[in-house]
Amino acid sequence: MTATAKLIVGAILIVAIFLAGFVPQFMEKRRLQTELEDVRRDLNSAQLQIELDRTRNLAGRILLAASHQNYGIATTHAAEFFNRLQEMQGRTQNEPLKASLSTLLSTRDSITSGLAQGNPLIIPELQSLLERAYDLPLP
Repeated sequence: MTATAKLIVGAILIVAIFLAGFVPQFMEKRRLQTELEDVRRDLNSAQLQIELDRTRNLAGRILLAASHQNYGIATTHAAEFFNRLQEMQGRTQNEPLKASLSTLLSTRDSITSGLAQGNPLIIPELQSLLERAYDLPLP
């Protein structure tokens, strides 16, 4: 075997050894990246679910406070409720959820007005608000 042939065989062996180590690591990295993306997606979904649950809890607090004729606390909870809805609507990419949040936000003025007036006739509207908050589509 000539020196040139030995050099070519040596170069081929070096490339083959490099590829034998590189390819499995590259495949493992791609698998882990895909797994990480799945975990991040699940985490974002869980965080949105927690935020929806907290918002639903606020809707229940509004109804409870108003049913006890404590309209000041109900108004405070309502302000926080509608602010959270607005924040979620601005952040979400889920179109059905965004549309549902918009529908809930459209009741802001009438509910806030009814609570500010201390009108007990607002209770059925608050019950409807609570039901619609629980009907929000899941992420």
